Amino acid sequence: VDCHNRPTHVFESPEEAVDRLLQEDRLSREIPFVRREAIRALRAVENPGDDPTAAIREALEKAYEKYADRGIEIAPSDLTAVSEEVGVIWSRNVFPAMQVSWGTYPSFLGHEDDGGCFRCHDGMHTSSSGRTISDDCETCHVILAEEEENPVILSEIYDGTR
Repeated sequence: VDCHNRPTHVFESPEEAVDRLLQEDRLSREIPFVRREAIRALRAVENPGDDPTAAIREALEKAYEKYADRGIEIAPSDLTAVSEEVGVIWSRNVFPAMQVSWGTYPSFLGHEDDGGCFRCHDGMHTSSSGRTISDDCETCHVILAEEEENPVILSEIYDGTR
């Protein structure tokens, strides 16, 4: 593992993983509160034994019971589909026997979590010889346009469909 905490197995956060399922249309957006309840189920299941999908389904069933009085019901086939997809996320990221759960190995790549780049690129980490890890963004990035209105580079990169 290097400074950027980039092991060969990249661990996702529940939010990232569920968002990816939604982006890939592997979770139905038609199911009310599916993102929130899937994330809650992922975090609630700690040690499901041999079947994380069953434990996820149970957590989701409990979650959706509270919506029944509001007329929101989830079809059993939808609950099965969500449980299976979310169970795969859990199995890929949580390993109770190895004491690996959500957040055990946070990603320090980028600007998103746990201080991101500036966790170490803060000009404060100094070697015994006095060298510091630069906090200049151009240490890692090439700035193509800055404070320009309608920079030409954007039209070169994007074809106008984004």
